[in-house]
Amino acid sequence: MAIEETLKSAERTLKEAQQLMDKIHKQNEDWPGAGAFQKDIKKARTLLNEMQQSFSDIFVEFTRDQNEDPDSDREMKVSQEFSETYGLMSKLHGAVNQVHLSFDSGLSQKNGLIETEKYLKQLISHCVTVKDHLNEVGHD
Repeated sequence: MAIEETLKSAERTLKEAQQLMDKIHKQNEDWPGAGAFQKDIKKARTLLNEMQQSFSDIFVEFTRDQNEDPDSDREMKVSQEFSETYGLMSKLHGAVNQVHLSFDSGLSQKNGLIETEKYLKQLISHCVTVKDHLNEVGHD
């Protein structure tokens, strides 16, 4: 299944995103109230773009596979899962943007970072569910 390689790429990107969040936590322990630095925000946006591309590629591959073996119930369920994934990514984009705006205006990034971490955790958890479901579908 061609999806597997793209899934591995998406997993690497999510792991990098989690490492970035861990780095920001460490920065805040070392310098309380420091928040994220400009380079952290830039990296977060790069990772979000990579995630978006990976998920698009996965969905395209899944749709292509379904055209060869159509099952509307299966396709609808996975479409709903991907819709939820994109919803979480949209919330993550919003949270990172909030951090960026706070950084630019010199305000506290605390709320934006809390939201970013919350949505990142939800996205990672949801992606595990989607991966498991895609694996089940691939082995039917």
